[in-house]
Amino acid sequence: MDKFKKKKFKVIAILASGLILAFIAIFGRVYLNEKRRDNALKYYNEIFNVVILADTLGMDLEYSDNKENTWVMNGDNTSLHDIVTQDITDIYQGRKRFFTTTKLYKIKICRNI
Repeated sequence: MDKFKKKKFKVIAILASGLILAFIAIFGRVYLNEKRRDNALKYYNEIFNVVILADTLGMDLEYSDNKENTWVMNGDNTSLHDIVTQDITDIYQGRKRFFTTTKLYKIKICRNI
């Protein structure tokens, strides 16, 4: 009888441990998704004005990531707002894992003479 109780206790302990780990994994994933969503919305709110200003004035945007890579994005053919919105959507959906810093790069002056 004593061996039966020990086996029963082991089985119950293993099942309880498995349920606890599953609970932690599910709610941890939900928490991380909410945190990523909140960070993406915060990032969008921070750079929204810069992107609209660059789009309106015909300026380029300089992007740099956390790995010190820098590139210039120009909105000649497409809207900068659409490009940045797609970037934020990728971050929100987990396809990208880093945020970029954005600043105005240069203004293009067109003169009709």
